[in-house]
Amino acid sequence: MGHGDHWRCVLPDLQNGIADALGWLSQGTILGQREDPTLQVPSGAVGAAVSVIAWPKTGLRATFVVVRDERSPGAYLHSA
Repeated sequence: MGHGDHWRCVLPDLQNGIADALGWLSQGTILGQREDPTLQVPSGAVGAAVSVIAWPKTGLRATFVVVRDERSPGAYLHSA
């Protein structure tokens, strides 16, 4: 068992299930958001917007931390 195996209790088919989980983001509620001008993103650039998104509103909830590079249109899932 490696880091991240705890997701298997929710998504038994982890490899395909993560794509499903990412689809939930558009349905989620933004719990918090802030600009961080000092955060380094994977591209090596500095400066990002960090959002915490939860889905669904009730019951067993997944919380996602999404980082958007201020210099590009892309974003990445930092943690969930």
